[in-house]
Amino acid sequence: MRSEQPFCIAFSVLVGIGTNYGFGWHTADVPSDRFVFYYMWLYIISAVYLTTLWLYKFTILLLYLRLFGVHKPFKYVTWTVMFLVFGYLSSNLLTLLFGCTPIDKYWKSMTPGHCIPSTKAGLFYGSMNFVTDVLIFVLPLPMVWRLKLSRENKLGVILVFVGGVM
Repeated sequence: MRSEQPFCIAFSVLVGIGTNYGFGWHTADVPSDRFVFYYMWLYIISAVYLTTLWLYKFTILLLYLRLFGVHKPFKYVTWTVMFLVFGYLSSNLLTLLFGCTPIDKYWKSMTPGHCIPSTKAGLFYGSMNFVTDVLIFVLPLPMVWRLKLSRENKLGVILVFVGGVM
């Protein structure tokens, strides 16, 4: 079993359970008696999701190192992308876990305390997710193009990567 699979299974199960608390509904349609549980589940599921995302991206980057790691510049660029992924996903997880003081302010809006502005953080982390996805997609393309294959076979391999993007 790969390292990210238990987290992926846990995420799926938690989302399924979360439908009892309003997941899949517009937040305006969530009954007020379920609102606290909705945000509590969102908090838990978000932490599991970020861990799963981190493991998936690292698994792909480690695969790249295994396949193309003999080329030193590629290895350095891959390690740089791994560092970038680790940095932004770790800070995203820490922002989620400790972005509100006290922590239960995240799901109990009437609790005294404060939270960081989630819109700005969400825009930053969303853009970083997009950038790292593009980097992970583009990273192996020069190495694939250097393979001793016919042009058609190289395009076929690149199409496999394109299929992974979608």
